Amino acid sequence: MPDTATKPCADAAASSGDFTRLDGDGVVNFDFDAASVTPARLAFLQAAFSGGPDTNLNDRVMNQSVASGLVDKNWGVSSTASLDLAGGSTLRLINSYRKWTNDQLDGDIVFLPVPLATRRSLFDSGSQNHELQFISPEREWLGGHFDMVAGLYYFEEKFALGEQLNMDTQYCNVLVPAGPGRTACAAYYASTGGVAATDQDVYQKVRSIAAYAQGNVYISDALTLTLGGRWTNDRKRGSYSQVSSPFTQTIRAPEVLTYPGLSESRFTYRVSLNYKPADDVMLFATHSTGYKSGGYNSGGGVPSLSTFDPQGNLISTRRVFDRETVKNYELGVKSSWLDRALTANLTLYRMDIAGFQDRAFDGVSFVVRNAGNLRQQGFELDLVLAPSDRFSLSGSLAYLDSKFTDFANASGVPGIGGRQDLTSKPNSFSPAWPGSVAVDWNGDIGSTGLTWAANANVAFVSDQYVGTVNDANPQSIADGYAVLGARLALNRRDDRWSLAVFARNLTNTHYRPLAVYQPLGAVLGLNNGAFPGSTANRIQANEPRTYGISGTIRF
Repeated sequence: MPDTATKPCADAAASSGDFTRLDGDGVVNFDFDAASVTPARLAFLQAAFSGGPDTNLNDRVMNQSVASGLVDKNWGVSSTASLDLAGGSTLRLINSYRKWTNDQLDGDIVFLPVPLATRRSLFDSGSQNHELQFISPEREWLGGHFDMVAGLYYFEEKFALGEQLNMDTQYCNVLVPAGPGRTACAAYYASTGGVAATDQDVYQKVRSIAAYAQGNVYISDALTLTLGGRWTNDRKRGSYSQVSSPFTQTIRAPEVLTYPGLSESRFTYRVSLNYKPADDVMLFATHSTGYKSGGYNSGGGVPSLSTFDPQGNLISTRRVFDRETVKNYELGVKSSWLDRALTANLTLYRMDIAGFQDRAFDGVSFVVRNAGNLRQQGFELDLVLAPSDRFSLSGSLAYLDSKFTDFANASGVPGIGGRQDLTSKPNSFSPAWPGSVAVDWNGDIGSTGLTWAANANVAFVSDQYVGTVNDANPQSIADGYAVLGARLALNRRDDRWSLAVFARNLTNTHYRPLAVYQPLGAVLGLNNGAFPGSTANRIQANEPRTYGISGTIRF
């Protein structure tokens, strides 16, 4: 009798590695929104700070003291090994290791034309992933009615973060009140050069393990049920240390803390039903759950985010935030018509997020906290009309109804502070109507062996909040806009090489991609100028009309 025990039949292995180094000294252009303060305060800034910040939101000009530098190194190795088993199943082992270091200098961190302070940030991460998968043959078990994948997963990361704020030449004159304090500050600067006036060290170790399985039950040729589940356990440990000179404690409060250990387990699942009433039509319904583990706040705070008793024992801390959970529902159709010349896909969805991890700004730094519950629901429509393989017209349209269902403890607007109830308000970066339209056309250039391809596209988005804080500040509302792009390429028919000219934002449309609050706005007297609760805003410059030439060679 032949040996019928499970045994290796074939195997394969592959490995790869990569290395990237980035050097540079660029800065992001955040212009000052003159409408966010009173004319009197703007005149004060212009008189006190060498003409003040640049207030033209539609140019590429900055007026601020700049100190910048970057050295970013990222390398990794990975391997995949597969072992085919008798019966058609496969065992697969995936391993990877990645190392990332980043040393960057940015300033002036107050974005003003005089040198006040610079920041040196240091990042050091080493992580490893290991995953063992079991993959069954497709539609061969239980008489062709079942297949599955299952696996074990391990992740570990050791992460260190450092931040040093350096006082610059005008720090004491601007940010320390006149008198003995300013005199002492000047003496401190003279003796130290202001280097590392604040020094932060954060360490974190993360370990995550998981076991998962997902199976497809083929009830009939037209009906498929998919069931999946994943159990995850996350553990985190770490420490926080912030040292600050007597003259910088208004922006970085001293604080030393061993983070409370976090250990949490969570089971998440997915149920999906697919039905094909015809070869070119598939209806689907899905319910799934998700999970984002809790973590630690690493940003400096004022006042300290932790309180201690006289003996140094921890009483409470805002350096820890809890997990975020998600329930997701989808209902949709994927279809093709007119002999597959027309593709039409529609998805209706609802996502309910509990324990939303909100990123709040306290005027000096950002703090993540569990702020409430959020619902994101709507639809996504994708259409492609391709009467031939030479020409296609595609479009997408989405509707998003974003609403906090419970947000009674939201951040107050900057000029008032405290808390406010933002229940029923939308989340940031959640436009109601985004979409795009594109035309693609290609052809041969006679018998030269060359081809051409042309593309024109437009992307549009409606009004939305673009601030980095969920506080429903009307100053953070950005008007909707549309951006036009195009590309014309020359290719060798076997795709060995290509040469293209391209253009983005052809009409040079001006829009607001991101709004941030002016650092130290309260200290500079910039709050409550436009209206009660307002503050000075900085607007990131959008990408202007851009055109260029690109080339590709494939070996």
